[in-house]
Amino acid sequence: MNFLSEEEIKTLETDELLSYLEAIRNRTPVFEIEHNEIDDVLFAQEEIKLDDLDPYYSGYRPEGTLFVFPKGDSRESELHDYRFLGKKVVPRRNFFWVVKPRITYKNHAIVEVDVVIEKHTVNQNNRMYPSVRAVASSSKIFIYDFDENIYKEVDMKSKEKKHRDRKDELLLRKELNLMLEYRLEVLHSEYVKYLSSAAYYMNSVKKSTFSRIREFKDFFIESIEKLEHIKSTFLIKYVSDHVDRENYDVLKTYIEESLEKCEESFEEIKYIDDDLNVRETEYSELNQELHDVVFHVKRLFEERKLKSKSNEGFIKITEDRVFYNLSHIEIIRIYSDQHGSDYSWKEDEELLINEFKRSKEKIVSAAHTDYFIDETNSLSDDEIMSFLDTEKPLLELSGYALRTLDKPTKKAFLAFMNSEWTNDEAFVKYVNKKLEKKKEILKEKDQ
Repeated sequence: MNFLSEEEIKTLETDELLSYLEAIRNRTPVFEIEHNEIDDVLFAQEEIKLDDLDPYYSGYRPEGTLFVFPKGDSRESELHDYRFLGKKVVPRRNFFWVVKPRITYKNHAIVEVDVVIEKHTVNQNNRMYPSVRAVASSSKIFIYDFDENIYKEVDMKSKEKKHRDRKDELLLRKELNLMLEYRLEVLHSEYVKYLSSAAYYMNSVKKSTFSRIREFKDFFIESIEKLEHIKSTFLIKYVSDHVDRENYDVLKTYIEESLEKCEESFEEIKYIDDDLNVRETEYSELNQELHDVVFHVKRLFEERKLKSKSNEGFIKITEDRVFYNLSHIEIIRIYSDQHGSDYSWKEDEELLINEFKRSKEKIVSAAHTDYFIDETNSLSDDEIMSFLDTEKPLLELSGYALRTLDKPTKKAFLAFMNSEWTNDEAFVKYVNKKLEKKKEILKEKDQ
């Protein structure tokens, strides 16, 4: 791949510069590591030195697409897998050993891997979390060869010709990165300052506060302006390695969808009287439609608090991971006014992922039964669907429930019905949406 010259980097427009760096990142594959797990015997030692890790590089090659590195965590080892009164016990010597490789991606396809040896002790100020001290580390530097499509280690001490050539190439790339640093720092600070202003605005808007058309118009105009700006500058987070490609793609798509929704909604109400109150019964469907768009946009900026049980701060959750929204990408990088640690955030994420798995299993199970539409499992899908084409669906459905259900079931169903279906249109829309969801789940399950 041909890199730009220092002069070209100096003169490039911002959007061109970011696109250039994105193209390099996209052509640079993930640096893949195979972990060689450390034996428990080593964890029993009072001291672990870098030389002790040499056997765990077995199979390591200085170039290729997969590299072997040592890894181990005595907190998870069989040797230390015991508890006292249900609590994890600290080993006899009062600390755990953790050995892990840390990968750092830099621009122009440079990768640094640091193997760090850490001591984890009980944090005396907050005994829920560890106090971590790095006692030793070693570093390896790699460059990606775009012609051979492999990573190559740069051995700074070797005098072999291939390593001299690699050192020259590394120096060239580092000089290009040096030219980038100030520009990227300025771009990043401008992006974060703008995002902060946008987040303050979005989080000041309460989902249910709008009633007049003018309020919605103002919101959509403001949102379009902010989303357009963020869309054009968000790339700085990807090229700075603050967000991975998968999360970046999910957010980019979500931003584009939000823009489209705002533009369509604004066009829909542009010529409606500013003072019209959408909370009046005859406009209930429009009210719901407009507030759905407001909620959709606000999700990009929601601030997540530690130990929150909601999905705030996450734009999407799957069985494997969570996807951060725009605000949470910054939240996990800044000083906090809450007590906690990186472990606290990771615990939150694991809890939500596990909850998602349980919910999905429950939904899949429900989709294979006749009780998917009604979340109380009181009336079957066929029973509820039989009221879709009646003259007054909700009135007739509630009468049917009163006649056929026992007292506790009737109470649960009517509470669910009143919370989800405010009118006949909302009922029909809800049922059709649930049926589509059911089809998707069953289709996915059969694949």
